[in-house]
Amino acid sequence: MSRLKTSLSFLFLLLASTPLVLAAPQPPQPAPAREVAANEVITQPRQQVPGSTGTADTPSPTNTTGSAELASVFVCEHVYWGGTCSIVTAPLDTGECTPLDGSASSIGPDPGFTCTFYKNGSCRDFTGSDALTLENPGSPNLLDTPKGNFNDVVRGFTCSKTTTS
Repeated sequence: MSRLKTSLSFLFLLLASTPLVLAAPQPPQPAPAREVAANEVITQPRQQVPGSTGTADTPSPTNTTGSAELASVFVCEHVYWGGTCSIVTAPLDTGECTPLDGSASSIGPDPGFTCTFYKNGSCRDFTGSDALTLENPGSPNLLDTPKGNFNDVVRGFTCSKTTTS
């Protein structure tokens, strides 16, 4: 019995004096650039900026086909870029209505684009208050916009290049 105690004591001392080395976690590697189709939704984890309620610049999809140029819009399910976020692409200057599911609480077009967001899937402003036009950085809180509450009601959008005067 005393031999067992001695062996256990030795083992305990050995383990207690041995430094424990753990591998540091590695950040995820970005995927290589690829072709993105119009109206494609790319889900991205949100990138919280330390000490703020906003997010870091979000990667934009690339269009390598030489076909119609695409605008990118960052869409999050909660205010201040929270919850599940995704990048939705839309063709530029075509008037084509790009659908959304009505769950957005934060929306932001990429720099260089002006997008109009609609409370309906036909991209029409029937009442004069059914459309909200935004440029980058967009709106982190669709509950409170210059056009009123657009939280969880945006069903479609169109985009164009921002013109500078």
